[in-house]
Amino acid sequence: MTTPHAIPTVACDSPRSVFPTRLIPEVSERIGLGSLACSLLVCFGHSYLLPQERDLADAWMNAALVIEGGVKHGLARVSTPFFFIIAAWLLTTAIVGQRSGWWLVDGPRYRTEIGKRIRSLALPFAIWSGLSFLTMLLVQTLWPGLGLGSIINGSLTHILRWLAWDPVAYPLWFIRNLFVLAVAAPLLLVLLSHRVIGLGVLGAFAAAWFTYADAQTTRAVLFFSVGVYAALHPVRLPRPSFTMRVLLPVLWVTCAGVTAWSRLFPGGDSALLRNLSVLLGLASLWWSLPIQAWMRTRPVQVATGFTFFIYVVHEPLASIAKAILRPAVD
Repeated sequence: MTTPHAIPTVACDSPRSVFPTRLIPEVSERIGLGSLACSLLVCFGHSYLLPQERDLADAWMNAALVIEGGVKHGLARVSTPFFFIIAAWLLTTAIVGQRSGWWLVDGPRYRTEIGKRIRSLALPFAIWSGLSFLTMLLVQTLWPGLGLGSIINGSLTHILRWLAWDPVAYPLWFIRNLFVLAVAAPLLLVLLSHRVIGLGVLGAFAAAWFTYADAQTTRAVLFFSVGVYAALHPVRLPRPSFTMRVLLPVLWVTCAGVTAWSRLFPGGDSALLRNLSVLLGLASLWWSLPIQAWMRTRPVQVATGFTFFIYVVHEPLASIAKAILRPAVD
């Protein structure tokens, strides 16, 4: 029988933390498969080739735009929210100590976890940011007519920004924001420590997300905070029925398609639809992914271990490949 859950379930108590620290196998598999699916969706979302201008007289072009737009603006948008929620939940369970009151963080555990994230987030960010800059610089030097903009003549200020904050491989913004939020986690724990007040804080963050749907910061803060809140105030919910688990991904794909179709018309782009697609995607990834025997085979398990690599390595390679292939498509 499947254990009912709405957030990750764990086992095996830790002596210095309020929370247990070892994920039960099914939840670990669900996180791994969801992360792999999200990384692949990010790659697909960044691989669109068709021009984005509308041509309502061309049915084939419109169908292709809906498919590409559905992946980019509908399905793939779930990826970073899923990563933020899981990362925040895991961090919170690791750093919350035994003390009650407004200050919940165990200092030594917090410092240990931040040290881990310097090695797993900040250092990879620096390495991949530098490699992506050098790769793009080399390509632009050898092939200046490829249509990839120009970083060759950038000022020192621009170069430092590309290397330290706004990398050429733009998906690294997630790694940057995740590290900043991990450092700021004690403040979020204070804001979200009270169940009712925390809901109000989440409501304010959600309002900001709906108001500035394309802003990386509002997305990062909201879903990282959701992960923190879920760890601090766990709620056990029964797993949806089989019919609902089948219906959720259908609704998700439908919403993504409607989102993409609306973009073909002036003023049709809807932040509400895009955000609804994210929420349906999160529910689908958590409840509707089938954990079957074949998904526990070694090839699938090995693939889930490359989630981070898949996420960081595809840019700027995807942009270079698109620049080469787009003339053939046009």
